[in-house]
Amino acid sequence: MFLDDADRREYLRRLADYRERFRFELLAYCLMRNHVHLAIRRGPVTVGTIMHALQSSYTQWFNRRHDRVGHLFQGRYHAALVDHDRYLLALLRYIHLNPVAAGICRLPEQYVWSSAGAFVRNDPPEWLDRDSCLALLGGTRLAALKAYRAAFESTSMRAMPRSDGVPVVGDVAFAIQAIASSGKYPLLLGMKVGDLAEVFRGDRYLGPGAFQGRGSTTNRNRAIAAYVFRSECAGSVRQAAAFFRCNPSSLTRHVRALETELREKSSRLTWMTRLIEEVVRSARKRRQGASADEICADARLTPFARMRD
Repeated sequence: MFLDDADRREYLRRLADYRERFRFELLAYCLMRNHVHLAIRRGPVTVGTIMHALQSSYTQWFNRRHDRVGHLFQGRYHAALVDHDRYLLALLRYIHLNPVAAGICRLPEQYVWSSAGAFVRNDPPEWLDRDSCLALLGGTRLAALKAYRAAFESTSMRAMPRSDGVPVVGDVAFAIQAIASSGKYPLLLGMKVGDLAEVFRGDRYLGPGAFQGRGSTTNRNRAIAAYVFRSECAGSVRQAAAFFRCNPSSLTRHVRALETELREKSSRLTWMTRLIEEVVRSARKRRQGASADEICADARLTPFARMRD
């Protein structure tokens, strides 16, 4: 991902730009040679939209600078939902210990391409939400910094939990709460593309005949559904294409065109987030009365009672 420091500076510049544009909080980061770690507290825009905009933008810049073509990132990013009340320190520790575990430095704050230094020195960049993060760690800044430093008394480190679904660093109660009260745009993880299409066929959305026939309107409607299915339901464009019985490559092109439009036109992004909000409301009604285990299974959430460290 990074061949020199100019690459790293550009990635951070774009990260800061999208933080401002998409109104999320950046709590911590670490740039390694072939991957990055980000701790984000999202705002009105989905994590999928944030990551796609950031990664595709940087890839285009990287390819131009180094005279190369093709993909830079392999597959979909890996994400975990974290209970910040109980596990924020463990998350910060995991992110900031990456260069130590790789043998690059002895102490986390010695690595200049992470936010670790900003937590032990009073010089955070304006685009790093360090104070917001510290407010979650202690009643006062001094108490928060003390808790942060104490977390690094040992430099042993284990990987974040992974699963076939979406790992939740927290218990079942937190996972259910996250689904029920995650704001205006909760994830619809595990929702089938057919159920999502049924919501879109409602009169309030795209209409009964939204996906029928041929032409630009049908292609656009399918792209909208595929975009939401991928970004909100952890599905794929290929799965959506199979449901709509259309060519996957063609649908992918239409989704990419939609994503370009959303990046370049703020009014279209506002429209899309409102549409997702309405779809979420309708989909949520379908899950009323489900048990905790059913909700976690449908959403493909895998709760972990504690960090394995």
